[in-house]
Amino acid sequence: MGSLNYQLDHYGPEYLKPEQLLEVLVSPGYSGKTAAEVAANLLQTFGDLKDVVTASISQLTKVKGIGFVKACQIKAAFELSKRAASYCEEDHPSGDPEPSDQDILLTKQLCMCGVILGIEVLDHIIIGSNHVSMKDQRLI
Repeated sequence: MGSLNYQLDHYGPEYLKPEQLLEVLVSPGYSGKTAAEVAANLLQTFGDLKDVVTASISQLTKVKGIGFVKACQIKAAFELSKRAASYCEEDHPSGDPEPSDQDILLTKQLCMCGVILGIEVLDHIIIGSNHVSMKDQRLI
């Protein structure tokens, strides 16, 4: 687990695989099972990360090693991520807030990722001398 914490700290969460991020959440595991085994069991039980994210606290507690408190912590972490990820903001140092082709592609990719994870992307705002909302531009 120490190695995962090191990787998370030094390389960022995007460096870790979903099962490794779950391992951090379910650490330290429980008597007889490591956090890695509990995380793998969660994914195996629910099939994929999206189903873990959308599982109820009651459903999570049916997985061996996930008690009520740990299930609440998992749900809270996913909810915080969901709330934080629903708006994307980008600064254009040039001052021109008009979305580039790359901005439009990024927005589409963010929306697709949001669908997979159960996170609705509400808007992608580009900031320059003023701002442009991708939602207002009907690009979301």
